[in-house]
Amino acid sequence: MECVYGLLACLAAFSQNHNSGVEGKVRPWVTERQGAVIYHDQQSRECALTPPEQFTQPELSPDGKTVAVIQIEKPGDPGMDEARTSLWIVDVASGSQRKLLASTPGGGMTEMLAAMWHPQFSLNGGFVYVAAEAWTTSSAIHQVSVTTGAHRYVTDGELLLVIRRGRYAGYLAVSKHKYPANPELGATNPVYIVRPDGKWAIEVPGSASDEGDKSLPRWLRKNGG
Repeated sequence: MECVYGLLACLAAFSQNHNSGVEGKVRPWVTERQGAVIYHDQQSRECALTPPEQFTQPELSPDGKTVAVIQIEKPGDPGMDEARTSLWIVDVASGSQRKLLASTPGGGMTEMLAAMWHPQFSLNGGFVYVAAEAWTTSSAIHQVSVTTGAHRYVTDGELLLVIRRGRYAGYLAVSKHKYPANPELGATNPVYIVRPDGKWAIEVPGSASDEGDKSLPRWLRKNGG
């Protein structure tokens, strides 16, 4: 018998659980297990949204209706220009999948999308941000439309998170690889708060010395994030 994936396929089994308890205890979330996207409902019950051996790094949208996820097409080290990945969208209810952004080798450092990782939804779920291989010491962050797949380069660096609350809700926290005026002092990785269009950024105080491990959480608390 052909397996059916998606939340709707799990509802009958869920309804037969007489010890389900009270709903709404936790926000639903998704994980990856053996290449399958696993949905966890408000009572931590599990549902497979996709077949195994296909996907990794799933991210649930703010409205809980879709999942952004990476498909590994060719394993390898992105820094060596070997890996190939694509960005997909999975519908939670039906489990249907569509490729949002294909692996696109070549082009300049701000256009190359051979390997992508760490997808994160924008505040309203209309876009997905992904990191892509680019410079030797830094990735490139791109913004991708969930509706059309249109994409554009935002900034260099490693995407840490999309801020969800507070004064800077919707902005990106990005770690950037920087060299001081005296190269003998070595490189640092300060954290910047970057506007979604990449046209404005501020450095998180103290993050150059601790690489954001302590400074970013402290800054987020101070600014309501």
